Amino acid sequence: MAYFWGRFGLIAVSVIASQIVNVSAASAAQQKFTEADFYWDAGTKNHKRLIIAAVNRLHREDARCRDVIHAGTAAKSVTRSKAANRPVFFVLCGEGFDTVTVHFDELSMKATAPLSAPVHVDQSAAVQFCEDYAKSRAVRPSTVSFSRFLDTAVAEHPNGRTTVFSSFTAKNNVGVELNYTIRCLIDRSGIIEGHIGRAS
Repeated sequence: MAYFWGRFGLIAVSVIASQIVNVSAASAAQQKFTEADFYWDAGTKNHKRLIIAAVNRLHREDARCRDVIHAGTAAKSVTRSKAANRPVFFVLCGEGFDTVTVHFDELSMKATAPLSAPVHVDQSAAVQFCEDYAKSRAVRPSTVSFSRFLDTAVAEHPNGRTTVFSSFTAKNNVGVELNYTIRCLIDRSGIIEGHIGRAS
């Protein structure tokens, strides 16, 4: 049983030991995944050639998958397949808090450019995105005083997203200045989600 941090917390995935490959023990050129390394179900059994080729290519080219790739977790993404109107698959790479879900499909595998991990937004830009989000949610945006240094922390995630933690003050609709905490999840396109709470 292997454990990963997923969208809803710690999840358990049943995989056999041979399905978890530490690529540092064998170079990408030497390590080859075969049909026996995967768990095949109704969503994947008709796409074996694509999935096997994709996982082999990911562990050769994608920095997130070079050290550890969990071939036995390869599966079809129901949500992304429906949105794209074509089969989209995923596999888990990394370990512990660095575990990341890497998606792929036939189109991405046809691309000739090497596969690469997502590029993080510049940290100063991430902080600016978060400050802009705070102002967009404030009753009086001009009164927002955003902490860009003392209370600010930036965390970059393997999937290319960045989390900004900070605090700010702003006046409410009767002119009283209040303290807030803020957390923003960001990628290169901007804010994905934000959460603002009253500071204790």
